[in-house]
Amino acid sequence: MWKETDRLKERKDFVELYLKQRYEMTRLCELFGVSRKTGYKTIARFREGGWEALEERSHAAKSHPNATDEEVVKRLLEAKRRWPRWGPEKLIDKLRTMEPEVNWPAVSTAGGILKRAGMVVSKRRRRQILHPGRPRIGPITRPNQLLNIDFKGNFRTGDGKWCYPLTVTDTFSRSLLLCRGLLHPTYLDTRSALERCFREYGLPDAIRSDNGEPFVSTQSLAGLSRLGVWLMKLEVEQIRTRPGSPQDNAIHERMHRTLKEETAIPPAKNLPAQQRRFNAFFYEYNEERPHRALEGATPASKYSVSTRQMPNRLPAFEYEGHLEVRRVRKGYILWKGKELFLSEVLHQERVGLEETEYGVWSIYFGTTLLGLLDEHEGKIIG
Repeated sequence: MWKETDRLKERKDFVELYLKQRYEMTRLCELFGVSRKTGYKTIARFREGGWEALEERSHAAKSHPNATDEEVVKRLLEAKRRWPRWGPEKLIDKLRTMEPEVNWPAVSTAGGILKRAGMVVSKRRRRQILHPGRPRIGPITRPNQLLNIDFKGNFRTGDGKWCYPLTVTDTFSRSLLLCRGLLHPTYLDTRSALERCFREYGLPDAIRSDNGEPFVSTQSLAGLSRLGVWLMKLEVEQIRTRPGSPQDNAIHERMHRTLKEETAIPPAKNLPAQQRRFNAFFYEYNEERPHRALEGATPASKYSVSTRQMPNRLPAFEYEGHLEVRRVRKGYILWKGKELFLSEVLHQERVGLEETEYGVWSIYFGTTLLGLLDEHEGKIIG
């Protein structure tokens, strides 16, 4: 937004620097604190009418010769009383249809008129925001359609060090794809183990986890974690079980019970020895052990690798042209000169915003709805 002290001078300085070609448009707009849309509009006004075209233009609602500005406001308020549930956009559309000869105000101006008149309901019904991992599980008909991931209960090995077994199974074939003992259940260690798994077996369509870290962050918008961001950029849907409902992942829990019985009672003397036990269990479970749910077949006989390969570089999300795109910096996005906190896990990522009703914007990361930006209240709702 142009500085209130001298908007004309700001615009002239902007155009002069643009003509000198010292900065690209994006950087120039950042220096003056305006959007790219405003920057291009300013240059277009200058090219059409020179320096005089940069002077302030009146935004007052105009009327046809038989109506005054006050009359336009009066009829807008009358329309609001007639259709009290309609917002400014619908009201203006209706009035334009009824009297196309009138130069009705812009929707934003109409919204301001209604708000000043006390005719805007402050408490609006909100669309429910579901976290990105909401269950959408249909029939499982093939391998790699849905994987399951979890940490089997941690325990100490004989040397007193903690072991956190990270496991991944394929729902269709019951195959165990990963069984790795980690010293810490951190994001980096988990991602590293998953990356090796994905490079060997390919990418799944979806992966299901519980609501613990590092799969979910309780401090982030929509529960999004750093691992969740990574999975979304790989186009792997993250599905979460209901809190306190291990039965939602019963197949994986049953495998965990067998894993514990055969490898960790008692634990091995150290982590390398424990990993050798996991490796032996991994081979036997997949290649030799008949599975009841598979009518006596082995998991390995029902599994095939995914056709989706793990990329060498993470792809960036592209957004449709009608969305406003903002880059997240240290958890914040800049919106109309104001910093609004979104999520630290999205640092340096780009999000798209789409106005779904007057003054209310849906915030997307890729195609996932994270929350709503309410301009009326000046905050983000998750």
